[in-house]
Amino acid sequence: MKKQLFILLGSLMFGLGTLGIFLPFLPTAVFYLLTGFFWIRSSDKLYQKYVGC
Repeated sequence: MKKQLFILLGSLMFGLGTLGIFLPFLPTAVFYLLTGFFWIRSSDKLYQKYVGC
């Protein structure tokens, strides 16, 4: 249950961060940092995809 919640929150933060690239009032870097935080705790596979290794 906790793993799925972290994956969902990480995906939501990634979407908001990507949206922040186009909308100047959303802080992109904060959302991408939160994406990394949630994906590190949810899945090694998602984290490796996030960091590009």
